[in-house]
Amino acid sequence: NEGAFIITCGGENKPKHIHDAFGDVAPDFKTFVAIVKELCTNKEAYPNTKFVAIDSLDEYARITENYVVAEWNASNDRAKSIAQAYKGFQKGENRACDLMIQQVMKLQDAGYSILEIGHTKTKSKSDVITQVQFEQLTCNLDNKYYNALKDKVNLVAMCYFEHVIDNVEEKKNAFTKKMDKVGELVDRKRVMVFADDDNAIDCKSHFEYIAHKIDFDAKGFVEAVEEAIAMKLDAVNGKTPVKTVAPKVEPAPVVVEDDLDEDDGTIPFDVDDDLDTTEEVEFDFDAVKTEIRNKNKAGTPEQ
Repeated sequence: NEGAFIITCGGENKPKHIHDAFGDVAPDFKTFVAIVKELCTNKEAYPNTKFVAIDSLDEYARITENYVVAEWNASNDRAKSIAQAYKGFQKGENRACDLMIQQVMKLQDAGYSILEIGHTKTKSKSDVITQVQFEQLTCNLDNKYYNALKDKVNLVAMCYFEHVIDNVEEKKNAFTKKMDKVGELVDRKRVMVFADDDNAIDCKSHFEYIAHKIDFDAKGFVEAVEEAIAMKLDAVNGKTPVKTVAPKVEPAPVVVEDDLDEDDGTIPFDVDDDLDTTEEVEFDFDAVKTEIRNKNKAGTPEQ
């Protein structure tokens, strides 16, 4: 129960929903510093603690900014915000960033591994070379803080809901007068992404062979990291990287997508769970879609 010490920052909700959660609350940055000092100075008192979790990063940044403003106001003209502190473009933010990193490094130097918990947000970003803007799913932290903290970890997992939308059609927006794509949400599941080749998701990984995306699951997370480490060791030793964790066998999706293989108009399925055999049966895709749509529209919660 003491494997991870959770530091709940600022106005973040206390982890009452986690049974036997082990940790402390830091309503302000001074308290956060005191907790870090206790964990590092008296490490022998926490022999089972391997991880220190910071929940959440946006509240960690907020209490640090409040401290920087108070620090500046103690001996200078009064500043009302972080932007006015330390007199210069982003100098107040630079001071806050430095303080945040200092505390993280103290914990790492003491032998703890860090788990930083944040929230997601879609942001408009610019390509460094072309200056072309694009939308990206990223952390809701200020980019300066997020990039600084991201540089100090081995893995960033971006978690979100993956939606399955069917029956997409274009409809005219009554307000903008533009044509919008509108569809029916038929399913969704939680996923976590470690690597994204399209750069639509702002994540990071030092593990070359880690799975790009998995279901949002604690066991799956551990297995993905262990598999990536094992595959890297194989590569270093001159072996062909081989997956050590068997992939999850997911149930067949309820919704039949248009891009399924329909070369011969048939799909395989198990005839009987007790029989080790399969057969190909004619499948009417359009009929199934129609039936599912009707049930979604007219079905009761029990159905």
